[in-house]
Amino acid sequence: MRLPAGIGIAWRRETAWLIQCRPDLVFSEVLAENVDPRDPPAPLAALLERGTPLIPHGVGLSLGGAEALAPARLEHLAALAQVLRAPFVSEHVAFVRAGGLDSGHLLPVPRTREALRVLIENVQQAARTLPVPLVLENIATLFEWPENELSEAEFLSVLFEETGAGWLLDASNLYANVKITAGISTRSWSGRRSSESRTFTSPAAASPTGSTMTPTRIRSAKGRSRCWNGCCAEPGRGRFCSSAIAISAAAASSKRSSPPSPRSLAMPPDARARLLDRQRALLRSVLEGAAPPQGLDAERLKRVAATLHDKRVRSQCNAVRPVQRGRDSALHRWWRRVFGRGG
Repeated sequence: MRLPAGIGIAWRRETAWLIQCRPDLVFSEVLAENVDPRDPPAPLAALLERGTPLIPHGVGLSLGGAEALAPARLEHLAALAQVLRAPFVSEHVAFVRAGGLDSGHLLPVPRTREALRVLIENVQQAARTLPVPLVLENIATLFEWPENELSEAEFLSVLFEETGAGWLLDASNLYANVKITAGISTRSWSGRRSSESRTFTSPAAASPTGSTMTPTRIRSAKGRSRCWNGCCAEPGRGRFCSSAIAISAAAASSKRSSPPSPRSLAMPPDARARLLDRQRALLRSVLEGAAPPQGLDAERLKRVAATLHDKRVRSQCNAVRPVQRGRDSALHRWWRRVFGRGG
């Protein structure tokens, strides 16, 4: 199923009334972990009756993790896709868990051939389990792994070629990564941008075969743009917006190499174990204050740890925000004073 071009809004309980008032929306994205498929909220049923496509958007599969995918999480996502009659589901090119630790945040996968092979196997397993096509979103990376062998463009190109998955392109994430890793200024990137509705072909940034790529849907908000690709695209034919291709090409140009062939991605028997050691060491560093993994910048990881802590604090404070307007508002003030500066 291909969705028409248009605007969509992420569904939250707090914004359900707004979405209900917008019959012009062509889709709504539903955070999968927040909805029980056995008892979906009534506003979602109303949207389905209206004919608005609902897209389950997962954040917890940890597709880039070295550990096996959790069957319960896969079953939850599959059940939600069926209940919402979703045309496809989306997840992230990231990991969140390792060695019994959970970051609560999307973290980057090392862009190595071994990690790419693990990611491909996990995506293929998820695709076999899910009743609808799987679409993957690129994340903003808070740091770079020192062992990276591939540019982001090369890494994603091979991932989509090998799995046939679609791409939910988050242009703001891609832009942030280029600024961090390639040192491209906002002014120079803006100069590269052209209309997001025209086609663009780039063998370096698109796919090893140089497929022509066009957007099927772009969702834009302040500082944030996404481009949904057609979920029925054949392997090797993704759909991108031209501005993202431009910055992807810029990132690739600083580190041009031949894309890895499928033969070079053969999985050594201990690949998952090595990746697990690195990911577990990273989580111990940012969550428990342990020494950083070899080659990673300690000061950068301190900032990552602070970011994850602030996110958890805000999440917890938001959980008690509704009492702020009632007679129990002192509870919210106490929560903020004890646990941080949420709200």
